[in-house]
Amino acid sequence: MEAIRNFRSVGRKIVCVGRNYGAHAAELGNPVPKKPMLFMKATSSYITEGQAIQASEPLASLRPTP
Repeated sequence: MEAIRNFRSVGRKIVCVGRNYGAHAAELGNPVPKKPMLFMKATSSYITEGQAIQASEPLASLRPTP
């Protein structure tokens, strides 16, 4: 648990998996890929609990994934 608390200061990258199940792909209106999509988040995207998410234009809105 200590490593999770310190992740923002010691983490180097976050590798994410997208559209890895049918319901998520359907929600986005996309076909289910044969293999999950992988993408990375830059360390500049890290925030702590309670911090606001800042989006650059032209993003009109953000919809967090539960």
